[in-house]
Amino acid sequence: MSVTKLAKPVTAVGLAVKGNPLKDGVFEETEYTIEELDPGFVLIKIMATSICHTDFSVFGKDGSIPGHEMAGVVEAVADDVTDVKIGQRVAVGWQRNSCRDCEFCNEREENMCGKATSFRHGRGGWATHVVWHQHFVAPVPDGIEDSAVAPLMCAGATVYNAFKQNDVKKGDKVAVVSIGGLGHLALMIAHEMGCEVTAISRGTDKKEESHKFGADKYINSKDAAQIKEAEKRFNFMLVTTPADLDWDSYSTMIRSVRGTMCIVGIPPSYKYTFGLGPIIGTNIKITGSLVASPETTREMLEFCAEHKVRPVIEEFAFDANSCLKAVKKVEDNHIRFRAVLKP
Repeated sequence: MSVTKLAKPVTAVGLAVKGNPLKDGVFEETEYTIEELDPGFVLIKIMATSICHTDFSVFGKDGSIPGHEMAGVVEAVADDVTDVKIGQRVAVGWQRNSCRDCEFCNEREENMCGKATSFRHGRGGWATHVVWHQHFVAPVPDGIEDSAVAPLMCAGATVYNAFKQNDVKKGDKVAVVSIGGLGHLALMIAHEMGCEVTAISRGTDKKEESHKFGADKYINSKDAAQIKEAEKRFNFMLVTTPADLDWDSYSTMIRSVRGTMCIVGIPPSYKYTFGLGPIIGTNIKITGSLVASPETTREMLEFCAEHKVRPVIEEFAFDANSCLKAVKKVEDNHIRFRAVLKP
């Protein structure tokens, strides 16, 4: 198939990186023209786009446009596109495309494809428009607003997939470590799944909010007595923090033999430190989870729409200065709980 020429070229605006905005860098409002679509690709007008720490991976790469949690409306499609229609409300996450011919793609685990492309391969979603492959474009269910959908496309998909991949079910005792952008959604989703949910966080400043999000119990991880009291309590522990904590003490709270710790937070060093004794001695499992497949992402959106799971967000205007302000609030952990830009 050849490329599809747009009837009218689209002038888009993106918030491009100049330097490292976490230091002395800035964002620049950059115009670019979209004139054609490759086979299978669609043009989406962005209505809401949110900020995730993963976006910071392109900081320092001048001209890059971050963004991988977006909701919008289909504005144009390539001639061969059949999965979505012009005018349809849709959302997209980190994955732009995959080979769709490897063992993972053939098993509908496209998020594990070794040839996957993401927002890093081209322009991301801090923009007025994006171009994405139809296979990774999810329809938005009725009744859920764009600003709520955007954060679900990475944060929501990540925690939902972790529960699904590890067969978390009604009645399980689930712990969520760190109550931030991912953690607060994990509390909501686990609660709606019918689990007994415990929030684990440093201090007590998020205790009241955690209960509002669905936590039945709360553990202040600074209090050794509370950790001791929770020994061998949990079937499943979801770790959403990027910090390297005292994982030996956390592992004591996981049930022997059938207990699982799943890690979805990535520290800057890409390393966590575990003592082998607690792991071998209790036969617990430690695993990870990478966002979600297109199928699971669509399932997550339907679940969140049905159960009224909505992220808590702070909205910012779509301009360079507002974006910089939002990024710094995210980096300083001052966002409650997800930052959303509205083009």
